[in-house]
Amino acid sequence: MSERCPIPRELRPIRLAILAVLVSGCTGGAPAAPSAPPPSTVQTFRISGTVYEVDSAGQHPLATAMVEIADSTTGAWGAYGRLITDSEGRYVSGPLNSRHYLARASKSGYTASPAVSLGFVEASRTLDFELVSPFASTAPLSVGVVSPPAGSTGGGTTVRITGTGFQSRATVAFGGATVAAYAENSTTIHTTVPPHGPGAVDVLVTNPDGQAATLTRGYTYASPGSFDFNGTWVGYALAHPESAARVGVSHSDMDFRLTIENNTVTSVTCGGAAIAIESPPPVTDGEFSFNGVPVTGRIAAATEAVGTINTTACPSTRWNATKQ
Repeated sequence: MSERCPIPRELRPIRLAILAVLVSGCTGGAPAAPSAPPPSTVQTFRISGTVYEVDSAGQHPLATAMVEIADSTTGAWGAYGRLITDSEGRYVSGPLNSRHYLARASKSGYTASPAVSLGFVEASRTLDFELVSPFASTAPLSVGVVSPPAGSTGGGTTVRITGTGFQSRATVAFGGATVAAYAENSTTIHTTVPPHGPGAVDVLVTNPDGQAATLTRGYTYASPGSFDFNGTWVGYALAHPESAARVGVSHSDMDFRLTIENNTVTSVTCGGAAIAIESPPPVTDGEFSFNGVPVTGRIAAATEAVGTINTTACPSTRWNATKQ
């Protein structure tokens, strides 16, 4: 039998192994095209919004303001660029991956915004800022809505209060119990609710300049047992417990996860380390604690829980989580 491509005698013992290559080379056949690389599975998203100037006439889009975004794990401002707003005050970040983020805005001649924690972000988000000129007068103080509107008598609920005329270092009183607040801008402040007896209470906001405004029966305290603790809870444990008065995630906080099924704690993870549960503790009146394991927890509102933990990964600190 004749061959189109003669095989040298010395190669015949291995002719079957190389036949395909020799045939391709002799007949002029082109090698197979390399396969395309698999599509990327990394999901990206963007953070965008508008920066406003606030004066006595209200809000106006602010051009040439700077917005910075930081990864909370490093706290490095500008790592994702320094975004400059356009003529309509708008900004858009570059592609981002899922993680904890912080953001802030500034412009020369204006009071810079405080850093805002976006928490764990895994989809596109909109975040607006307000920058107030030191010489501008703002709208009169008013209190509109407290969200969530109810929480446990034990306190600890993180609430968002909207209204007008809020100033940095404002305080909030719930039924006469006063706590510090964090002003995101002139229309939004955040605070942690103090303990109080059951029932509806007035919410009083007081600015450093003496202005005060009240939302009558604006918040309701309820028994911890009236909330459902079952479900999956995700949040953070404070890396610096002495800073617990602040609101939001710090760049060095540890991830915290908790699962409760049939009013029994079935899993706890903090700082990436799972806690061995030999005897799952029950939830009683909205609270739980372990025998021999330094972890406690209680429900603070329908979608918020708080507690303490002392493990190698999360030593002597407090945690906060929201229901998923």
